[in-house]
Amino acid sequence: RAPWATGYGRLLDHPDARIVQLSEHHAVVDFPDRTPGDDIPRLGSLVRVVPNHVCNAVNLVDELVAIDGEDTRWPVIARGRNS
Repeated sequence: RAPWATGYGRLLDHPDARIVQLSEHHAVVDFPDRTPGDDIPRLGSLVRVVPNHVCNAVNLVDELVAIDGEDTRWPVIARGRNS
């Protein structure tokens, strides 16, 4: 696996951070080499995530919203068709 693809994803505004653990709607993020006073997101903050894999998230919703400067919505046409 390429070094940039380690973990389950990255925080766009914190390129050294790695998502190291996932559950359905939560993640654990490791901030390596963090020192006291570093600017990390506070609990409840909105963070921009670049996931390595999104099957769980896509499977749970009826549509995706693409952030591209417009309100672009993509229907998930395979929703509920895992079996």
